[in-house]
Amino acid sequence: MELALANIVYKFDMVLPNGIKSEDLDMTEAFGITIHRKSSLIISVSPRF
Repeated sequence: MELALANIVYKFDMVLPNGIKSEDLDMTEAFGITIHRKSSLIISVSPRF
């Protein structure tokens, strides 16, 4: 699993869409069986050449 995730991070550039700053992100968590974010993370993905 770690190798698959590392490969995705290595081969793609992930950035926030235009107009959104990192300070604007809501990083609160929702608890349950697993911990996940309350709001979705929206990113732009492009292949790294």
